[in-house]
Amino acid sequence: MNREEFYHLLRASSRIIEHERGQRGIDTDVHPARILVLGSQSILGSWHEDYLPEEATYSIEMDVALLPTEDDVMFFDDPAQELVDIIDASIGEGTLFQDEFEIYVQGVEQKTAVLPEGWQARLIEVRGRDYGIRSKVLCLDPYDLCAAKMARLEMKDRSYIAALVRAGDIDVDMLQRRLSQVTDPRMTPALCAQAEDFIAALRRKD
Repeated sequence: MNREEFYHLLRASSRIIEHERGQRGIDTDVHPARILVLGSQSILGSWHEDYLPEEATYSIEMDVALLPTEDDVMFFDDPAQELVDIIDASIGEGTLFQDEFEIYVQGVEQKTAVLPEGWQARLIEVRGRDYGIRSKVLCLDPYDLCAAKMARLEMKDRSYIAALVRAGDIDVDMLQRRLSQVTDPRMTPALCAQAEDFIAALRRKD
């Protein structure tokens, strides 16, 4: 996914979300939605694809969650789920949108990601107004993103992290420190051991 496609998906997501919020009576110009980009393409909030290894940007999917505002909570029963369901139906996998543009959005809830303590304070804001994005867009800090991937460590996650380390974008020591800040119980002792083994392997290759 390149930056143009990144902005295209954000613009489409924002348009859908703000339309639905406006229908409920929210002044979306004064109180825009907060979109959180999770998953591998969140890295584009920090670096241009020209400076990233190919493994970091090959995905055609972008994971998007909603961080509900006070207005969202007031006007929706379950804003985080309701709005991403609408996104899925409109520009998600298997839609006409994907058929036309060969990229799509996967609507998710923020709680699906296993993140280190303090991740909210490290979010990176994407300045999207110049690209027609009405909502506030936030992306994960690259180290928080990689720490979240360490909670799964599927082959694609391993390739992604290893490529960023080889490129010099991610420092192994800093990644290990960030991993130590994950207190989510879903990060089981077995997963922690697996993550530590992977970090040791990264050090050997480095």
